[in-house]
Amino acid sequence: MKPVVEPVLKAVPYLGGRESSEVRRLLAVLEAVNPVTDHSMIPGDSILRESIGGSVFDYS
Repeated sequence: MKPVVEPVLKAVPYLGGRESSEVRRLLAVLEAVNPVTDHSMIPGDSILRESIGGSVFDYS
């Protein structure tokens, strides 16, 4: 999820307050995480596929 979440968090404008502190905290946590770049390792029925694409489920 790091490659998906990190750019979104970095795009959040700094406005001060609790929300900005939480964004900074989450970005710091993500620094310790190694991103998974090979999505073939993630099964098609994994809940992660709901966010990154490639799910085997059809919701149409």
